[in-house]
Amino acid sequence: NLMKLISSGNAPDVAHIQSHWTSYFASVGALEHLEPLLDKSNLNNRFYEKDLIGGMYRNKLYSIAWGLCSVALIAHKRLLKNAGIEQIPSPLTLDAFLAICQQIDRMHEGAEAYSYGLNSSSDQESDFLTLYFFLLAFNGTLVNEQGEVVLNSPENIEAFTWLRNFVHSARVFKADISDIRKRFARGDIAFMADGPWIKYQLEEYTGQPFDENFEVVLNPVLSPQAKSRSWMYNHALVICAQSEHKTQAAKFIDAMTNDYDISNAYYSQVGHLPSNRQYFAEPMYNQAFFATFKQQLAYSSCINAENAVFSKAMSFCTDAVTKILYEGVDIEEELDEKEYYLNMLYND
Repeated sequence: NLMKLISSGNAPDVAHIQSHWTSYFASVGALEHLEPLLDKSNLNNRFYEKDLIGGMYRNKLYSIAWGLCSVALIAHKRLLKNAGIEQIPSPLTLDAFLAICQQIDRMHEGAEAYSYGLNSSSDQESDFLTLYFFLLAFNGTLVNEQGEVVLNSPENIEAFTWLRNFVHSARVFKADISDIRKRFARGDIAFMADGPWIKYQLEEYTGQPFDENFEVVLNPVLSPQAKSRSWMYNHALVICAQSEHKTQAAKFIDAMTNDYDISNAYYSQVGHLPSNRQYFAEPMYNQAFFATFKQQLAYSSCINAENAVFSKAMSFCTDAVTKILYEGVDIEEELDEKEYYLNMLYND
């Protein structure tokens, strides 16, 4: 929809995108370089690896996070309690996570209940990206710091091997994220992966405070000594190059993301963590929900999406997920093949 507006000459002054779309829009000249326009204090108060680097294209800043959104596990308290699980280690190891899921499945055998909700729409980038923290647990990644595609790394092979065993060893509900959220809210799913925006969505679904029914759990780790890692699924703001009001658009972004009263009012209703580091000490962010997401944020960073074809690359990644998890293909051969195509795409 945004590309149609841009192509027809009707682009908005300010647009709200996922930060990993930045390179695509910037590469076609659709976005304005932000550093000359935004207030310097706004930029200086931000995290680099959790925010600014995610809005870069060819060493220029084209988007900044409206809110910080690392991905973590969300757990349904009632399903855990019914399975005799009173407290979850945070973080828990991958082996412990699988054991808990299997315990939940055993206790709810015959019921319409699942231990995990897994994105599976076959054609959306989220099918791959919502699994990304599992790759990170094995020190895997899609693109390294040098911008090289490393999909077929030994770490990714090990991660996908674990994932395939997981989806065949636990009762997994496979659907698009909208259905997963609704089924999770009504108590049909014990765990799902999501960002901090989920707090108020779940409260709207249930009509109750988040903490009554749910809790945030750090992403699983490979070993007890490892740090729980995630990637930043940031919602970002951009100024379209077509805008005739760029100065005013920049003032709007400064206000929405850096003004104390305006930005904190937004975060208190949406769930994102503040993009301004100085606001993290506010009492609101010491509540259990925000405090756990702050912990998750500690070892989180933006995915390397600076190549203009990153979004196109996601179609190859989601296809690999489908074939590996559900069609039983050889994992190493599949990742080798997809890396070959991705390198052709990246180096074109």
